[in-house]
Amino acid sequence: MPARPMELSAQAEAESALRNSSIHELRAQHASIERELSSLNEQIGDLAFNNYSPEQSLVAPPKHMIN
Repeated sequence: MPARPMELSAQAEAESALRNSSIHELRAQHASIERELSSLNEQIGDLAFNNYSPEQSLVAPPKHMIN
């Protein structure tokens, strides 16, 4: 027995609501992940800057940079 037009409309509305809900959740998760990545990138940069010491470098600096 084919579905009645009213049932199709309710189903279509439910599918649309689910799709919109899923899109909203994905966008929220995406924004959250972007914030976390940005924070981690800043932390890595800070650690790299604070831990860098030319004396500890395994690679000798170019001769023109040595005083």
